[in-house]
Amino acid sequence: MEKMDSCYGCPVRCKKKVRLDQPWKVDPVYGGPEYETLGAFGSCCGIGQVEAIIKANELCCRYGMDTISAGVTISFAMECFERES
Repeated sequence: MEKMDSCYGCPVRCKKKVRLDQPWKVDPVYGGPEYETLGAFGSCCGIGQVEAIIKANELCCRYGMDTISAGVTISFAMECFERES
């Protein structure tokens, strides 16, 4: 994490600024994952690599997707696939 930042006009400063170069390049403008995002993409999807979760957060933010809904929907699809097999 580079530093804590805030959204425009917000005094709380809870937005994390994260920059990665390895294994994926992550632009710090999208901020870092919040607690719920870590749970949705991490434990729900069985991902233990925080860099992958940070990249998923960046992609969701870039395309205007809610990170919690996206992570839980992906984990639901994974569960459905595993039960079908």
